[in-house]
Amino acid sequence: MIPFKKTTTLLLLLLITGNSYTQHFDRAAEELQQIRNAYSGPDYNSFTIQYQYAMESNPEKIADVLTVYFKIKGGNYYCKTDNMEFIQNDSVNAAIYHNEKTIVLTNATAHIEKGRLLIDDWDSAFIAANIDSVSIADNKATRTLVFYFAPASGYSRCSITYNKNTFLPKRIDYIQRATQSFETGKTKPNGIIVTAKFLAHSKAAFKESIFDYSKFIKKKNSKWSTVANYESYSVVNNVY
Repeated sequence: MIPFKKTTTLLLLLLITGNSYTQHFDRAAEELQQIRNAYSGPDYNSFTIQYQYAMESNPEKIADVLTVYFKIKGGNYYCKTDNMEFIQNDSVNAAIYHNEKTIVLTNATAHIEKGRLLIDDWDSAFIAANIDSVSIADNKATRTLVFYFAPASGYSRCSITYNKNTFLPKRIDYIQRATQSFETGKTKPNGIIVTAKFLAHSKAAFKESIFDYSKFIKKKNSKWSTVANYESYSVVNNVY
């Protein structure tokens, strides 16, 4: 099996703001803002994403599947997948890698810069450098945004399907181009097709203790360390 799970953190760690190039870009920016607000606004949000991976040369064959569980409220979030957990509150961002017994700490990022989903980090500079065109189409209760990327971009296509009334996303499909170098005249390396299906969205209240990192780590005299139950874990402190 292709080890996509190792790279999924990076895929997870992937909003378009306004761009005045065309009316379509402006409209897309507005739509994406609404989509982001639908799953990460100030209210309680819980949902599951099922990621499916396939090679560009064999799109019908699913190479790997990964399920990620999210809980978000305002600037705080929690997500869990396999043996990894990610927590952010007002003070710190903690990534817990259970297989490696490692906890990585970084500064809490701004509300619009969490990088939870592919579209979260797209800004006007990203659009200018990467996107050639965009299309918008309705189909009954759903709407689909399709982005076509410039040849030099790391992506070749991305489509976002969502409820056009609530703006809740249903799925995101994109192709991540191969990053390996290859000689002219040789076969281009395979890209990866990623499908993210959004499942079981809820705005029901949950215990906000899920955002509390103290079950893993503690801070004393400006020094971070693990609690007793995780004393075998090492702490990588990138907080500044």
